[in-house]
Amino acid sequence: MRYKLFCLAFAVWLVSLMVVYSPLIELTVPTFPTPIEYRYGLTAFLASTAISSLSSIYIGIAELRRAKTMSLKE
Repeated sequence: MRYKLFCLAFAVWLVSLMVVYSPLIELTVPTFPTPIEYRYGLTAFLASTAISSLSSIYIGIAELRRAKTMSLKE
């Protein structure tokens, strides 16, 4: 479950990164209006950043605990 949550949050983060980053670099010509407003893209970016960071920390701590218990059994 935690891997699915991380993958989902990371995918949302990648997409929202382009939404946040493209107006800043001004390399693209705005030939069509963006379908979402900038503040919603920024909110999605910040929320997915927090969720993917916390879930990756949780996965890492769980793996460290599992490795520690396996080394104690040996």
